Amino acid sequence: MKMNAFLAVSVLMALSLGSCDPASQRSAEIKSIDSCLALVDDLEKVLNGIEFDSLAMMVAHVEKNEETIREYYKPDTLDERFGRLVTECKGVRKTMAQSTKKKAQFTSEIVSLRKQLSDLRTDILNGLFTDEELKNNLDREMKDLSILEIALTDFDSIQKLQSRIFYTDAPEVDLIVADLIAKNDSIPD
Repeated sequence: MKMNAFLAVSVLMALSLGSCDPASQRSAEIKSIDSCLALVDDLEKVLNGIEFDSLAMMVAHVEKNEETIREYYKPDTLDERFGRLVTECKGVRKTMAQSTKKKAQFTSEIVSLRKQLSDLRTDILNGLFTDEELKNNLDREMKDLSILEIALTDFDSIQKLQSRIFYTDAPEVDLIVADLIAKNDSIPD
């Protein structure tokens, strides 16, 4: 009889301790945070897959071509095809000019969000929040993550498009620029 009473008390204590455990009480929130942390990791992979050095090189290349065109191209009529190519390359310069700054911002956001989500997870496991506090904190972190995801995926899409434009149009502009320089160099002073 004593053994059955001891066993019954032990089971009741285990059940009551289990129901007070923040990890079991907040398992849905912890799963949500774990999903957010996995998304942060995925966004970091996207960021690391962007060739920021190439983007900077493309911008510098377009700027150099634009400078040469300003110096040597003196048309009486505008070649429509040439104008389109130069305009598309100018779009590369304009949209990718701040890519190094963007990389720093995205990196900072990723580091910050990862820490905030990890800290929130730890705080939940330590039972530090009321239901309302937890909801507010989790909502804020999820909103920040959503903003980062949209901004980074948009930037990634734009840089892919601008890279395609650059690698298609810049070689043609380079040929025209080389021809302009050659024609100018052949003109006697």
